[in-house]
Amino acid sequence: MPEHCLEFVEKIKEFNPEYEHKMWGNEVFDHYKDDEYLKSFIEHESSIPIAFTCDRIRLLLLKEFGGIYLDVDCKPIKSFNYILDKVTESHCFFAGVKKTQNHNTLIDCAIYGSTPNSRVVNDCLDTYAEVTFANGGRVFSDVIIEKMGPDVALFNYEYFYNWEITENTVLLHDIVDTRLFSWIPINQRPKWRFYIPALTRGIVHHHNQMKKP
Repeated sequence: MPEHCLEFVEKIKEFNPEYEHKMWGNEVFDHYKDDEYLKSFIEHESSIPIAFTCDRIRLLLLKEFGGIYLDVDCKPIKSFNYILDKVTESHCFFAGVKKTQNHNTLIDCAIYGSTPNSRVVNDCLDTYAEVTFANGGRVFSDVIIEKMGPDVALFNYEYFYNWEITENTVLLHDIVDTRLFSWIPINQRPKWRFYIPALTRGIVHHHNQMKKP
């Protein structure tokens, strides 16, 4: 994993010492070895970007464990408590909204927070229909908006998807010099991102207060 991502993981632990932290790597494929979609995605890895495989993994992890899932290229700025202090018992899921509908995705998936087996995570999982086609954040965004309810908390772009730090910034994800671009085919990525291995994109899973049944 790139050095700057390892630094981000350690910084997240510093900001959130009371949380349980879990880094998921390739062992996640053993954990979900019976998932027919993941098995198919691995078989078709040359045509399916690893980011789209990880999109299913994040949903499976949140369904099973609950908590806060984030990509390892998220640069931490402050504690997750700043978010959870704004989430109530009526919420089963939170995410962030992009400033624009770039790539046709309004609600991005670099960070999701969910209770175990939440309605929203199951709605996103229900979008999978063909084992040879991997859904991604755009499909999840559409279904979250389509089935929006009072159990969803959405945070504006300043919290996770800004290009500069403000008083509300918890993470920075859309920064070119630290982003992994794992949804883009390797031969189309910025040249300084060619070192990313094909199937070892790290996953960090944090869970604490979002563990309501």
